[in-house]
Amino acid sequence: MDYQYLGVQIENRVGWLKYNRPPINAFHWEMLREMPAALDDLQKDSQVRAIVISSAIEKYFNTATIIVIVVLAVLVLIMKKVSHLFG
Repeated sequence: MDYQYLGVQIENRVGWLKYNRPPINAFHWEMLREMPAALDDLQKDSQVRAIVISSAIEKYFNTATIIVIVVLAVLVLIMKKVSHLFG
């Protein structure tokens, strides 16, 4: 799947998710909507053994934002997995 604000690639069994929104990689709703889908794509690939989230723009990485986004994305993935239990 192609993403407007995320670069997704697999290299040596590592899934790379690079966020890219010049000039300073500020997050916004469209980028946030892409994150769970990109993580889901990487998680479904049997070749991927680890996922690294990084910035495609040098010197612009927001650790706190990434932690929140990853937690939310993981929760979305969990809800997809267990949604059948709740009807």
